[in-house]
Amino acid sequence: MSGDVTASAAATGDRAAAGGDGAPADADSTPADLDAVIHAPKRLYILATLSPVAEAEFLFLQERLQLSASDLSKQMTTLREAGLVQMRKTGAGRGGKTWFALTDEGHTAFNDYRKRLRTLLD
Repeated sequence: MSGDVTASAAATGDRAAAGGDGAPADADSTPADLDAVIHAPKRLYILATLSPVAEAEFLFLQERLQLSASDLSKQMTTLREAGLVQMRKTGAGRGGKTWFALTDEGHTAFNDYRKRLRTLLD
């Protein structure tokens, strides 16, 4: 049953219900406390790539992560719907570029996720 709640929460962007409530990690953390939206390997790698930079262009992310355009687009949509990533488009048509950056909430959620994971592993 809790898997249904987590999957549903992740799909709707309700990160508190998915275990990503932004509360600091503590000694009582469990795997269920990890944010399900962030914990998915592709999205985790996306956030880790975006975290130290101001923004990154779609093709850079696609090459760096070795994802198809459709897969990267799907993952970015999930992250955008969760409020973790913002998108900016420049130009138009074939010369246009799409840029992504973590939101303030995205930085906070990613840092909280890292703290919770460290607590679980230590």
